[in-house]
Amino acid sequence: MSDENPKVEQDESQSSSKQAWQEFGHQFQRLGESIAAAFQKSWNDEKNRQWVQEMQVGLKSAVEAMHKAVNEAATSPEGQELRDQAVRTAEKMRDAGEQTAQEMRPHVISALRQISEELQKMVARMEQEDSESNPPQEPKA
Repeated sequence: MSDENPKVEQDESQSSSKQAWQEFGHQFQRLGESIAAAFQKSWNDEKNRQWVQEMQVGLKSAVEAMHKAVNEAATSPEGQELRDQAVRTAEKMRDAGEQTAQEMRPHVISALRQISEELQKMVARMEQEDSESNPPQEPKA
């Protein structure tokens, strides 16, 4: 792996981290759907209503605790550092893009001039060929 670019390794790491969080979210969504289905089936049974209500209170408490944990992680020094690092990376990418545009501008302008000159030559040849194949006719009196 010593031949790989550190940026590639970082991109792969970010990609796998993103995939892991997406999978976590997907599994959490499936859990929620399963619990909702169980609630719906159980709610119709009078015996289960009390149990379902208690479970609902517990789940609500769990969701609130998770929400709190996510907020704390986002405001933690590590979360702030991650955000700062993302901002710095975005700034570096923007700067690199601007630098590349600056370096490429003269080459693009030169290429456009050359294309324009070639198009002008082609138009002139086409006009010449057209005039040679269709000579002007003298007006009829």
